[in-house]
Amino acid sequence: MLKIAKIVKTYATHEEATFKAVTKACSAATSLQIAPEVLNDPAAFEKFQQVQG
Repeated sequence: MLKIAKIVKTYATHEEATFKAVTKACSAATSLQIAPEVLNDPAAFEKFQQVQG
């Protein structure tokens, strides 16, 4: 019985790591990142807005 408990615990640890990695990747894919230089340069900011669609 102890072997089954160890297998389940190992699997749960793997699933937690996978969930965290997927959540982090999704968050990064949907986040907006813009450099301060672009925010402070009206021409660069206009170009940024144009490429955003």
